[in-house]
Amino acid sequence: MQVATGSGTTNPEPAGCRVGESEFAKVVTLARRTALTALLDNLLVDFTPQECRGEKQGIGKGSEHRRDLGAGETTERHMNEAGIPNAASRSRKNLHAYLNQLADRFECPGFITDDPIAIPHRFSRKQDIEIAAFLAAVFAWGQRTTIVAKTTTFLTLMGKSPYEFVVNHRERDRQPFESFAHRTFQPLDALYFLDRLQRHYREHDSLEDMFSRKLDPTADTTETALRGFHEAFFDVDYAPQRTRKHVATPARKSSCKRLNMLLRWMVRPSEGGVDFGLWTKIRPRQLVMPLDVHVQRMSANLGLLSRKQADWQAATELTAALREFDAADPTRYDFALFGLGIEERYGIRE
Repeated sequence: MQVATGSGTTNPEPAGCRVGESEFAKVVTLARRTALTALLDNLLVDFTPQECRGEKQGIGKGSEHRRDLGAGETTERHMNEAGIPNAASRSRKNLHAYLNQLADRFECPGFITDDPIAIPHRFSRKQDIEIAAFLAAVFAWGQRTTIVAKTTTFLTLMGKSPYEFVVNHRERDRQPFESFAHRTFQPLDALYFLDRLQRHYREHDSLEDMFSRKLDPTADTTETALRGFHEAFFDVDYAPQRTRKHVATPARKSSCKRLNMLLRWMVRPSEGGVDFGLWTKIRPRQLVMPLDVHVQRMSANLGLLSRKQADWQAATELTAALREFDAADPTRYDFALFGLGIEERYGIRE
């Protein structure tokens, strides 16, 4: 979710493996079927990260390998109606390699095309990035095109720099926001968000400080950090009660999918060209999976998630399962699981 005008230095067209919607869907299909053919037939016994990176460089190589194996017949044997590995064909080792391959494929600049994370990628200043990312995550509800458009509208009202506006604006400058609305996010909510962000940035250098104030650095998850953030965000008597629903908290058993998505963006390393790696107080190992409908469905089908409710317990259950594959960075598999589900309802992250 990003601002239309951008900041001083912008990067609206990320280079690299940028692809369009239809091309992206084709990549998902090819990645899934190529990986399944090789992985689920136990043909990647010598599978290594280097080989995975090599295949990532060219989809053509993967498709040739699939044809050589007679992929059509093999894929049918190992895929259910949803197009994912069935229980009979799946082993933990193969599932690990399969998810690694998909994560490597989709953690690239092409992933952010039309995704809300494209918004903060328009900025270079740390504070601009995190404000844009926070708003994009809060508005991440419904169709991605609408999310991007609404966030762009909100940030455009702030001018070229969200940070400069937040710190320096006066009450009269909030008037344009009195007509802003996105689903249940109404003008009253917008006005309080501006108030709270201003009070924070006039005393702190980064939004990370509000998230980390009650962080337990030894904990496995960010639960205490998210609880503390919610408490800090609504720290005054005049905070509207209705606005609280727009900032989730594990205290209410929410899965906190939007805030978990924000934390993934800000905490995970930037080497893949998607996430930013700007916040260091929270460690990647502590991040919890953003549990949207795609990820929940794919995780259940893969045997990674048994809980039916989309709540905090389900989000931590899935994260614990993925931590068995990568204890230092479990949310890297958000790319793989979202990529698997995106074909079914491409363009919506509910």
